[in-house]
Amino acid sequence: MEAEERPAKMQKIVHASDDGTAEIIALNDQQGDDETEDQNATPNDSTKPNEKRERSPLPDGMSRSAYKKMKRQVKIDASKVERKAKDKQRKKDSKARRREEAQKAEEAGIPVARTPNQALFERRQKSVQLPVTIIIDCGYDEKMLPTEVTSLSSQITRCYSDNSKAKYRVHLAVSSFNKRLKDRFDTVLDKQYKKWKGVQFLEEDFVKAAEQAKGWMAQDGKHDYSQSAFAKQNAPVEGEEPQEPKGDVIYLSSDSDNVITKLEPHCTYIIGGLVDRNREKGICYKAAMNAGVKTARLPIGEFLEMNSRKVLTTNHVNEIMLHWLDLGDWGEAFIKVIPKRKGLALKGQAQDTADEDAEHVDSAKDGEDAKDSAEEDELEPESEEAHDGSKKLLD
Repeated sequence: MEAEERPAKMQKIVHASDDGTAEIIALNDQQGDDETEDQNATPNDSTKPNEKRERSPLPDGMSRSAYKKMKRQVKIDASKVERKAKDKQRKKDSKARRREEAQKAEEAGIPVARTPNQALFERRQKSVQLPVTIIIDCGYDEKMLPTEVTSLSSQITRCYSDNSKAKYRVHLAVSSFNKRLKDRFDTVLDKQYKKWKGVQFLEEDFVKAAEQAKGWMAQDGKHDYSQSAFAKQNAPVEGEEPQEPKGDVIYLSSDSDNVITKLEPHCTYIIGGLVDRNREKGICYKAAMNAGVKTARLPIGEFLEMNSRKVLTTNHVNEIMLHWLDLGDWGEAFIKVIPKRKGLALKGQAQDTADEDAEHVDSAKDGEDAKDSAEEDELEPESEEAHDGSKKLLD
C-alpha cells in the first residue's frame, strides 16, 4: 500500500509542561518503519491457517499406509540396539539374583528350586525320540503379508517349544527356510534358532527335506518307545508277521480325500507353513500334487462337531500330532488343542448334548403349557348352570 493511501494517524496531545502549554507529538514516526517492513515482506512469508502441509512423496508402488508402517519399523529397528542392551542387563541381573537366592537357600538347608533351563533339560532327558518326522514347508513367502510372516515365525517357535517339552518327540524340520522368514529369524529374533536342539532348518524344499529325514529316522533304533500309544497303535496283529515300515511321505491338507487313521513309524508328515487367512484355496494340496507327494487330512470331521472352518494353524496341527503319539486318541488330542471358541465337541458328546437340550426344551414347554392352562382355568367365566347353582345356594 502506498504512503498517500494510508489514513492519517491521529496526533497525540501530551500535557507534559509545567506551565500548562500543550505539546503536540506526532506519531507518524512509525510510518516509515511500517513502510520498510512492507517493502521487505514477501507474499510467501505468510502461511494461511487452513493451508495443508505438503506430504512427502511416496516410493513407487507403495501405499500411504504401507509407507507409515515402514517408517515405524525403521524407528523400531533404530531402537533395537538399546533394547537389546537392556534385555541383556536384565537377564544378567536376574541370573545374579537367582544365584544369590540359591546360595542363601543352600546355607539355610532349603531345597533349591530348579531354573527354567534346568527343568527343560530334565524333561528333554526323559523325552523319547520317535522315528517320525514333521516338516514345516515354508515355501509360500510371496503369498504372505509382512504381518503373516511374523505370525508364521511365532508358530514355528511354538512348534519347537511343544516338541521339546513332549513326552514323545519327533524329528522336526523347517524347509524352504529363506527370504523374509529367514531374515526375521536372523535379525529380529537374533539367530536364537541356531541354539535350538532337535530341529533342522533347511533351504531346500520339502521333497529334499523328506529325503534327508529318512537318514534321521534310521538312527532311532536305540530308543525304546514300546510303552507309548504310538507303539501300541502300530503293533502287528496277533498271528501276523511284522511288516517293514512303509516310510511314506504325506502332505497334510484339509482338501485331501484321504483320512489319516494313525501316525506310522518312519513316515514323514508335511505341514504347510502358510498364514494367509484362507485367501489361497487349496495351495498346499496343489503343491503336493505337483511334487507327486501323497496327501491326507486329519480326521477332524470324523471325531468332532465344529461351528467354524476346519483349518488349523501350523502349531495346532503339530501339537495335535504330538498328543496323539502320547495318547493314541484323536478325539482327546483335538479337544486338548483346538480352541474352544471354534465351538467344538466330540461327535458322541454333541449328540448327547443335543438330546439333553431337546429334553430340557420339552420339559420347559410342558411346564409353560401347564401354567398357561391353570391361568386359563382361573380366568374362565362361570357357565350359566354353575351361576344358577351358586345363586340357589346363596338363597
